[in-house]
Amino acid sequence: MAGGKEDFFPDKEKGKNISAMSQKDDGMDMDFMKMADTIKMFQTMMSVAENNKLPKNSAPEPEEEDDALPFNMNRRERILQAAIPFLDQEYQRNLYIVVRLLEMKRVLGQESVMLESRSRKVDDSHIRQRKLLNAVRPYLSGEEKARVDWMVKIMDMKTILERKEDET
Repeated sequence: MAGGKEDFFPDKEKGKNISAMSQKDDGMDMDFMKMADTIKMFQTMMSVAENNKLPKNSAPEPEEEDDALPFNMNRRERILQAAIPFLDQEYQRNLYIVVRLLEMKRVLGQESVMLESRSRKVDDSHIRQRKLLNAVRPYLSGEEKARVDWMVKIMDMKTILERKEDET
């Protein structure tokens, strides 16, 4: 491949051996071979895209607003996603997986993005427990909500008793 990138199958004999092995297994590894071919095709496309990059003196395309948000698809991913329904069924699943992997690589590769991590204040454990129960309550069934309500009431009673003991 151009640009010093390694080929998916750098040794063409290995690629032939894998192909021969998949035929011996009565087609059980055909999905693997299709995926390998798809990856090889994308490597080729990416190397062509790298070779056709804009010269340094020309301004790059401005980044869309949607691309700035970590969980939104970028332009390449949207193009690939839009192409999926028009491909043969055998390639649709593999391309969908590739798009999701690209998305995961983009999202998880950003060091500045913290996935739902929040700094925890140094609250009393009783307060945190109560907030936790109240946060999950809307997603519970009626019986489970009643149990949570009882737990909160018991926690309140325990807190009142502890305060009363501290006063005496």
